[in-house]
Formats: sequence, structure tokens, C-alpha cells
Amino acid sequence: MFTGRSDTTFTDLVRALVACHKPTRSVLWDLQACRFGDATQESLRAAVDELVAALGQGRAGGRSAFVLGRKVDFGMMRMMISYVETRRYRVSLRAFQDLEAARVWLLDPPSPE
Repeated sequence: MFTGRSDTTFTDLVRALVACHKPTRSVLWDLQACRFGDATQESLRAAVDELVAALGQGRAGGRSAFVLGRKVDFGMMRMMISYVETRRYRVSLRAFQDLEAARVWLLDPPSPE
């Protein structure tokens, strides 16, 4: 599990995603202390562009669960995930507001495509 601080930005998050790309297939991100509500669409797209440029299509079959504390941050993460999905990134990304629900999702085997 990776834990974000209150000053963590989307760019910081993307750089951490890049750094932990190969070691594991499932990652839990506890971002409840983070404040992403002031991010702009441009900063989200730039962060996604950086992610895709560094990792290409991503680790096939991988999963990353992001747990956010505030509704506005949850919404911003969902927006970032939607941008990632348009780039055909192969890692399944999902936002949660409950840590236990995120853990359950990570442990649940993915359904065949």
C-alpha cells in the first residue's frame, strides 16, 4: 500500500505509478489525505500523458485501487481514470471512498475479457 500526503499532486501520483510499475500487479493507494480538488483538466491530461509515455499500455492484468477521502477528490480521480481509459491503458484502475472495499476489489480475481 502506498500512502499519499496532503501535498501530493496528480503529477506526484503518476511518478509513483511509474516507479512501482513492474514489481507488482495489484497496488492499493491510500490517498485519503490528498487534496486533488483544485486540479485542472489540463493537469489531469498532462499527468495521464506522462503515465502513458512512461509505461505505454501498462502491465496487462494489473489493478490499482485509489482510496480518496473527499467526494471532490473521488470525482477528480474518476476523471483521471476516464482519461487513462481513453488511452487504452491495460491496468484496471478504480476509485473508492472505502479502504476495505478497495482491498476486496484488489483480491477479487478479474473476470475474463
